[in-house]
Amino acid sequence: MKILFLLAGRDLPSTKLRVLEHLERLGPSHWKWDLAYLPKSSLSRLWLLKRASAYQGIFIQKKLLHSWEIILLRALNPRIIFDFDDAIMYPALDPSPNRKRLMALKARNSYKNFTRMMKYCQVIIAGNSFLQREALGFNKKVYLLPTPVDTVRYN
Repeated sequence: MKILFLLAGRDLPSTKLRVLEHLERLGPSHWKWDLAYLPKSSLSRLWLLKRASAYQGIFIQKKLLHSWEIILLRALNPRIIFDFDDAIMYPALDPSPNRKRLMALKARNSYKNFTRMMKYCQVIIAGNSFLQREALGFNKKVYLLPTPVDTVRYN
């Protein structure tokens, strides 16, 4: 089985703790994978997403895709798993009055993208029970998996 991991960023703690740290465990099971960090430009993203049909599964970690991206991805490969461990549907709001309108628009778009991701993905993995409840409103295949931390490593 070959999986494409679409990741938001190389240095994000959630990427390290929820994905990268566990990939070596897939080796003995003969699973293969490719890592891809989502580029900023639409053209580069399009090129990346078009490769999706070559994989048996797509694993998206924490990144809300635009509507055209998730629609295209699902058309190319419906076997999509979405993993998140933060309330990404609620962006941090800037309380300053001059940014209030812009932030309200951003919040509305984030929630729309979140609901679309929940509906278009085959399986959702939520990092805590609050996130699980939020996702269950849009998808019945939501599983709780708290972020694992190796406590021995930090003692």
